[in-house]
Amino acid sequence: NCKKFTVYSLGGAVIFLIAYSYTVLNYKMLYMNNEYPMWMDVHRKINNDNDSIFNLIYIGDSRAKVGFKPNKFDTNTVKSLNLALGGATPIEGYYTLKNYLSNNKLQYLIISYAPFHLSQQDSYWNRTVKFNFLLDSDYKEIHDSALVLNDATTLGDEEYLNYKIYTGKYLIEFCKGLLFQRWNTNKHTFNYLQVSKGHYYFGRNSKATGLNKEAATKTSFKPSELINFYLDKTLELANKNNIKVFWYSMPFNESSFDAVTDVFKKEYNQYIKNLSARHKLTVLNTLFYLDNTQFSDPSHLFMGVDEVTKDIKIKFQDQI
Repeated sequence: NCKKFTVYSLGGAVIFLIAYSYTVLNYKMLYMNNEYPMWMDVHRKINNDNDSIFNLIYIGDSRAKVGFKPNKFDTNTVKSLNLALGGATPIEGYYTLKNYLSNNKLQYLIISYAPFHLSQQDSYWNRTVKFNFLLDSDYKEIHDSALVLNDATTLGDEEYLNYKIYTGKYLIEFCKGLLFQRWNTNKHTFNYLQVSKGHYYFGRNSKATGLNKEAATKTSFKPSELINFYLDKTLELANKNNIKVFWYSMPFNESSFDAVTDVFKKEYNQYIKNLSARHKLTVLNTLFYLDNTQFSDPSHLFMGVDEVTKDIKIKFQDQI
């Protein structure tokens, strides 16, 4: 009886582990957090033929995700998609553009990354890798690029294969997903993104007086070697394909803008200006702010979304 119990227990544990591992690796929409359907929406759009409906894509991070509304931007001649990703850097932006171009033609590209996401990453392992957004060959290429650049800081010493082998990394998310029935929220989010063409609100508060991540930087703006490398690659790829490229800096809330040093602002603006000098890049604005009442939190717009989209549209139309 003891032997049978042991055998059955071990067998049951093995079956459970196999079932659990298979589920967490293949059915992430069931349990992952609300960012997952946003990344999968972009993944689907860049890896599919969009029948040449769109001639402009917008790439960037979460500030760009919320700050650009295609349905308010589009005209009879310009049809856009918001392919920005929460927490993304130009590392993800490069592969977004590369994969999109492998399936679609493109006339215009607007890029918008917060200064913070040009200096460091905070979501590569928890989203880019954990969500399985890229191919294994892409993760290896990123790793090898970091080695060549001798940049051990940006990504650290994690291994992307660990997220395929050690499925325990998903256990907390899996339990939360089942507890809160995240599949319902994720399905709703995914469906919303089809109507909004990629735009998404990250909150609906009426005011944000706190400080964003840049406001915690009291010295200077210093871009990451690896991130800068991939931003250059993105611009080179766009220029090679004769795509007209534009840069738009999303606004800070007033509290954060006042807290960031003048040196930081000057160095960031100069960095973007230098990018324009090295590549065919039209810079639409410099770092600026809007009133705190236009933000839902210190990083993300809410009431000010339509105003910013209109500003992008006017500046873009002036250039073309």
